[in-house]
Amino acid sequence: GATASSSNPSSGGSEEEIQAKYRRKYRRLQRIMKDLVFENAALCDHITQVQEKIGQRTEERRYLLKKLLDHENEMETQLGRPCSKLNELIANSLPPKRQYKKREKNPPPPNGATGSAADGSTKEGTGKSPAEAAGAAPMGNGVLSEQKGKE
Repeated sequence: GATASSSNPSSGGSEEEIQAKYRRKYRRLQRIMKDLVFENAALCDHITQVQEKIGQRTEERRYLLKKLLDHENEMETQLGRPCSKLNELIANSLPPKRQYKKREKNPPPPNGATGSAADGSTKEGTGKSPAEAAGAAPMGNGVLSEQKGKE
């Protein structure tokens, strides 16, 4: 009986050491998580600022291209001949028009035999591409943005 009572206090001391060790690890992990949350918030703010700047630059670019086109049309009427090189440049730099698929008027059969997503096609009835269906949202310039959909 004496050996059992003598081993109990020593095991109790090591258990306290183990508890203290895990407490330190827990506090360290809490600090790391807090730092990561702040870093994530800062990165989200930075992304928002960059997206706003991109939007402003896109608007400025469109405005300037429209002004240039207006000026070129004015020059064409004054000179009486087209400036085709500049027209080509402007036409190539404008964003392309988006093509949208029309939905089918007939609803799909309830058994789901047609339009399965296994072949990699778009989800029927959503009108979204696979990237958009996964949570990405289209930005104003047609580029998919993962962040926009999560705000």
